Amino acid sequence: MGKRVDTEVYAPASGSEGFGAVHEVEVIATVQSINQKKKTITLRGPWHTETFDLSSDIAAYKLKAGDTVHAVMISATAVELTPTAK
Repeated sequence: MGKRVDTEVYAPASGSEGFGAVHEVEVIATVQSINQKKKTITLRGPWHTETFDLSSDIAAYKLKAGDTVHAVMISATAVELTPTAK
């Protein structure tokens, strides 16, 4: 069970020699386990199983193993290119 959608966006940085990139992964996954002591959740998606840290914003106490969840993970990168001295 599961569905995964990857989205990537690249944009030139304004006023500099560089770019920014954002990678978003949206997945429908199954909860494998929740570790309240370590504040982690293990999800099984369509490609593999992975453990994530839980923030205090997430009401993980409402979840249990076997539940289906919709998760969105976002990572961003900024790169600036500068010439080196000769």
